[in-house]
Amino acid sequence: MLLTPQILYKKRYIPLVWDDGGRDLAGFRNEARDCVVRAVAIGGQIPYKDAHDLLTWHGRKARRGTFYTHELLNNFFPGCLMIATCGPMSLLTIGQFIQEYPQGRYIVSIRGHALTIINGIAYDMSETGLRNKVRASWRMEG
Repeated sequence: MLLTPQILYKKRYIPLVWDDGGRDLAGFRNEARDCVVRAVAIGGQIPYKDAHDLLTWHGRKARRGTFYTHELLNNFFPGCLMIATCGPMSLLTIGQFIQEYPQGRYIVSIRGHALTIINGIAYDMSETGLRNKVRASWRMEG
């Protein structure tokens, strides 16, 4: 059976390196809804436990999602630069984002999820479609 280009496009994902950010090694095997913790650990190049403790201090509860990370990233990673914010006309797709920012290390927020993109490759535990809209992103320096 031949697939049409439209079906192939819908099945396209950003290249992925499976990475739990050091969660298992840190002993957090039962942790869930921790995508921001993993993204901060990978993007900030810090141990998972340190990212977990930082977000717990910032108000995150175990096995719960994290919200309002803008202030956290801006305050605790002084070298990071917020480069894209949400707005009805300014949202790039993940595909457009990696074309516009092909090099560098970024923490990227999409609807209901956060991940790290390094040189156009996602470091995460699941595939992310190229058509997902970027809500916010931070370039991590260093």
